[in-house]
Amino acid sequence: DEVYKGMNQPDYNAPPRLGGNDPSVINGVVCLIIGFIVLTTGLAGLVDRYRPCRALEGRPKLWALTLLLISYLLLIPGLTNVLLSLSIIVNVIGHRIRVHPNAHLPSCTESTPGLVDLLYHSGGKTGATLLVLFAMVIPALELIFLIVGEIFRFKNCAGCTQVFRTTIVWVQHRSKWASPDIFAYTMLTYLIRNLDHDPLILTRAQLDIGFVCFCAFCVCA
Repeated sequence: DEVYKGMNQPDYNAPPRLGGNDPSVINGVVCLIIGFIVLTTGLAGLVDRYRPCRALEGRPKLWALTLLLISYLLLIPGLTNVLLSLSIIVNVIGHRIRVHPNAHLPSCTESTPGLVDLLYHSGGKTGATLLVLFAMVIPALELIFLIVGEIFRFKNCAGCTQVFRTTIVWVQHRSKWASPDIFAYTMLTYLIRNLDHDPLILTRAQLDIGFVCFCAFCVCA
């Protein structure tokens, strides 16, 4: 009786419900970010061409500084907004059993800090450490080194030139070190979706606005 009762529930084969934002909202944010980046860097490029700033003589162009500023501004919502949402449900003997993390909730919906906390407290301390390193520590170091490099660019003191060159070379060699996180998130989403085997296993997963902003940061920084 319990088996038939469970199988006759209206939500027995219903797809899992995800948290986070609606896909249409996420797609709209993608278009908005791309448009904003193209517009602002394009305007900055026109300024460089027709009204160059004398204060930037010998320094990076205005369009490059604008792109760098936008990328770090996007990193903030990239870390604080919803990164991904996933749900895994197994139908066993007429009962729907959630097997994703935070199974007491309809879905596992996390931002980057939330995912770090989840990994750390579920046995993935190495993954949590690498996530913090690539998504937070490396971008912060890059910004600090860029600022230090620009400070020492025109300093006439012993060792200043070496400091400038060292910092800029360090940033050039590690400017995309945050990118592995993108592939990890994408692979995780793909694997969760590939687990779906209706009606026994029902899965859904999507990348959210936080992922979009973080991708934009990795590409533009």
